[in-house]
Amino acid sequence: ALPPSDTLILPPSFIDNNSFDNCTSRFRLDYSLSKDTFTCTDAGFPQSIILTVTDQSGNSSSCSASVTIQDNIRPTAICQDISLELEPNGFVSIAASQLDDGSFDNCTGTVAGTGNLTFSASQLTFGPDDVNNSPVDVELYVADVFGNRDTCIARVSVDLPTICFDVIEDGINPPGFVSGTAATTVNVPVVVNNFINVQGFQFLAVIDDENVAQFSSLTNVNLPGSGLTFNITAPDTMEISWFDNSAGAPSTLPDGTIAFNLRVDLVGNVNESTDIDLIGTTGTVAEVTRRYNTTSITQTPCTIEGTVVIDNPAQLT
Repeated sequence: ALPPSDTLILPPSFIDNNSFDNCTSRFRLDYSLSKDTFTCTDAGFPQSIILTVTDQSGNSSSCSASVTIQDNIRPTAICQDISLELEPNGFVSIAASQLDDGSFDNCTGTVAGTGNLTFSASQLTFGPDDVNNSPVDVELYVADVFGNRDTCIARVSVDLPTICFDVIEDGINPPGFVSGTAATTVNVPVVVNNFINVQGFQFLAVIDDENVAQFSSLTNVNLPGSGLTFNITAPDTMEISWFDNSAGAPSTLPDGTIAFNLRVDLVGNVNESTDIDLIGTTGTVAEVTRRYNTTSITQTPCTIEGTVVIDNPAQLT
């Protein structure tokens, strides 16, 4: 077998099987090999090696032996931690090599036709239960071409794509702006992205300056069932919650869908503006609940603020 240095010097005694001579003591015979130095390139297949034995009178005789060099040294497994997001179907799969961070071996790749290290792992598919148990310890198995194996542990963080609620444009003004004239009420659409397998959500809508705009109500646009509720606790604050009570599967909406409209009274003056944020505060945590089969997962959504602007009224011509 190859030593850790990967170079084996084979003494003739490994091949000699009690060669003898009529006059010279076997201990005074001279032994030589047709090849006595072996490396990784010699590993894994039989070679015919000739042993030549010479006595003190110069007489010699030869025989051959089949020699197979073995590599019994394990590769060195080196893992890396990775992060994953579930696909829309609630699962995600990886290749074992994604957990590798430079594993190496003394011989693999140096023998013609042997290729590279091979990788396998204790788990390659991840689902909703892994989100709740994240990070997941996964054992990576690294094998060389001779069957030697080493292992290491990678930590796989599993999450869902983050749902985003975007207080967005009216299609007339620049993105993120909704406009209207003073003393009118405007619809401020809230658009969702990554709204997949959602069972419910709750957060606060907050107007930065209540002297410019104030909440008046909320209207459902595309959320199923009748579970959307709101509570205006102050002119600038609205509690919003929704639970899918339609008795069907958890809800999924295409990216860019308007989930609901905030109804906002414009109480300020022309050219004034204020931002509207979707946030969580003490007692009202911004959160989304998603369900995959029987597994429920609570997640903090991302929210993108929008702006309402008071415009000049249209002029008749």
